[in-house]
Amino acid sequence: MKMKWLWMGVMAAVCSCSLWAVAEGDAAKEVRGTVQEGGFGKFRLQDKSDTSWLFYLSKDGSSYQPDDWRPTVGDEVSVAYMTVQKRNASIAQVTRVTLVKAGPNTVRI
Repeated sequence: MKMKWLWMGVMAAVCSCSLWAVAEGDAAKEVRGTVQEGGFGKFRLQDKSDTSWLFYLSKDGSSYQPDDWRPTVGDEVSVAYMTVQKRNASIAQVTRVTLVKAGPNTVRI
């Protein structure tokens, strides 16, 4: 009987720690900067401290503000992202990208 309660206590502790770790990992972070280069499903951003960021876009997981716009070289944007584990590396996956100031190459339909 004691073993059963001990086992249940251990499982409760493991589950609560696992859920906490998942919740912490899914917390969105934000960065603001200028798009330096674009590509299919990704773009590179340079922030005000000259740090270069590589962001990956997801068909289902990324949203855009405005809806009819996509990141273009020269745009100033605000990016909310999550760090996601993919195969052998962690990547920065965009959850939301917002146009702050349109660049010279931006075309709005």
